[in-house]
Amino acid sequence: MLVADLAQELSGALTLPEVHAAILVAYDAGLLELRPEGGLDRLSASELAAALPGPQGSRLAWVRIP
Repeated sequence: MLVADLAQELSGALTLPEVHAAILVAYDAGLLELRPEGGLDRLSASELAAALPGPQGSRLAWVRIP
C-alpha cells in the first residue's frame, strides 16, 4: 500500500506527521516493511510528498505487511 493511500484513509483522524509517526512505530515493532519509491517516476508529486524520508534522499513510499 502506498503511504499516501494510508494517509488519505486516515486523514479524518490523523495528520500526515501522525500517520508517519504511527508507521514508524509499527516499523520499529517489526509489524511492517517500508520500501522506497523505486525510481521509475510512477508516483505523482502528492504521493511522493506523503512518503517518508529515507536514506540518501530516497522516499519510502510503500508500506508492506510481511
